[in-house]
Amino acid sequence: RAAGLGYCGSLPSTADGNEPQYPETAAGPWESSPFVAGRVSTWPRLRPPIMYQQIQLPTDGSEHAKQAAAHAGWLARQTDGRVDLLAVVDVQGAAGLFNAGGADDQIIGRLRASAEAGIDAVTGALDGVETTRAVLEGSPAAAIPRHARARDADLIVMGTHGRTGASRLVSGSVTEAVTRKVNMPVLVVHEADPELPARYESIVVATDGGPMATHATEEALRLAEATGATVHGVSVADVGGMARYLPDTQVGEFQGGVEQAAAEAATRVTELAEARSLESTSAVREGAPVEELIGYLSETGADLLVVGTHGRRGTDRLLVGSTTERLIRRAEFPILAVHEPASAAD
Repeated sequence: RAAGLGYCGSLPSTADGNEPQYPETAAGPWESSPFVAGRVSTWPRLRPPIMYQQIQLPTDGSEHAKQAAAHAGWLARQTDGRVDLLAVVDVQGAAGLFNAGGADDQIIGRLRASAEAGIDAVTGALDGVETTRAVLEGSPAAAIPRHARARDADLIVMGTHGRTGASRLVSGSVTEAVTRKVNMPVLVVHEADPELPARYESIVVATDGGPMATHATEEALRLAEATGATVHGVSVADVGGMARYLPDTQVGEFQGGVEQAAAEAATRVTELAEARSLESTSAVREGAPVEELIGYLSETGADLLVVGTHGRRGTDRLLVGSTTERLIRRAEFPILAVHEPASAAD
């Protein structure tokens, strides 16, 4: 590291011992993908190691929201951050339940009081953390991203299931919609997650060596520096899923190339971790990515999975062959979905 900034890997020096200068690109402060067949070709200009100063926590007061609050509070304490508590009153949705003519002031008053109670219900997990609070009206899937951008949030922490009906703020569908629409990382805490550990001792980053995995790796390394966690670089060689489109005579050569690329991508994570004096390990799995990643975390007991994703305007979908979206739906452990920086995604 140089001048307080983190860099992916060991930093070369010029002849006079100073930091070399790397050119900016049209994509902004990040260089083009630093991975080409597992080798470094260009270096990204990275953010300072201080992270998560503004954490947004949407809540409806459910047990799953309380669990998400525990993660948000713990992360805020590790990174000296603040937590912005948010409840959203879906007046239009409630009107359909109570009154065909719309929700009157009395109904809206009850909804806002319930939202305030939902915020109060999670504050116990935030002792010692600076907090702010807000109650907004509108669709949760739209209001949460809008408020996060307005507050310059560094991270959104959400549960995946809350109460049904008008209060279903942290349902799986809302969480997926928010993850698609924002550019900051989203930490998804599942209803079946085990209780929060004393710290994140083991962080798994899924990598294929591509640009989105690069940003996920950087986020995982910064988080490991803040928490003292061991980093696992895991790459899945989906040979069977891809080989079905090839002639039989090409399958063997193709398999060897896929496995080699996966090994190089996983090894590169450990090289970058070791350059920051972090404990690390790598693994290559063969099979379907979702099943293999879930299996690896279950076998190792890791605390967190970090994956790259890309929310694109217009298409409004996750672009990792739907791997991230399916992981959010199926996994039983926390997932940190890391987006491509906004300047590069536009």
